[in-house]
Amino acid sequence: MVPERLEEELARRAVAAHLKVEVSRFEDGTSNGQVDALIHIRDGFPLEVVSEHDVTYRKLWIALGKYGHSIEASLSHDWYVRLNRLAIVRDIYEVILNELPPPEDASDLVGVDPSPKLARLGVRAVTAVPNPEHKGTIYFMAPISTGSGGADTLGEWASRFLESQSDVAEKLERHGGEQRHAFVWGTGFSDVGARLQMSGAGPAPAADPTLPAAITHLWVGSLIVGHEVMYWSPDSGWVKTGWFTPEN
Repeated sequence: MVPERLEEELARRAVAAHLKVEVSRFEDGTSNGQVDALIHIRDGFPLEVVSEHDVTYRKLWIALGKYGHSIEASLSHDWYVRLNRLAIVRDIYEVILNELPPPEDASDLVGVDPSPKLARLGVRAVTAVPNPEHKGTIYFMAPISTGSGGADTLGEWASRFLESQSDVAEKLERHGGEQRHAFVWGTGFSDVGARLQMSGAGPAPAADPTLPAAITHLWVGSLIVGHEVMYWSPDSGWVKTGWFTPEN
């Protein structure tokens, strides 16, 4: 049997706790395209679990963790180097000292365009800030995740993601059933507005999501510990489940 992913186990636990029914694992590897779990209501409703993992962004953070988020360079100014998601961190570190403009040309806090070489390596902008202590640290800044944080953010984000993951709807449609549930996990790299709503710091979801026809019910959670799972159904709309992501 194929080992169950942690995201699948957590999703089963969240759904079972909210609906107060058994949710068992269904995928056993005996055939392709099986749904992940079965919700034991009437003849059983299929549940498919998917996670949004921004591989490109995670690679950037791993590279920054390896090479360092800053360099002590003993310059007259501190420098803030804004990176894009595809930045080649190792190569930037090798050439950065020779590619910075004169500080007086980079005093705009919004940042100025980098040299052509830095731009090719994934630098978006550079900014020089006077430092009386003359430590001259170079700080590398990854792009932040974006999002409006409005009342419709969570449903819009989940809908966009499911549209890009066509296999979720295909598996649910192939399995069939009166209800076909999708569970989407967000991460620390997901839309900041969606994360705020799941953390309880943002407004509650409002508008119905725009789902593929094969998906009738939607669950959304965050793999960040302490964030709350939200549930949408065509009958009740969005509700907070009271189930929070545990430490393990």
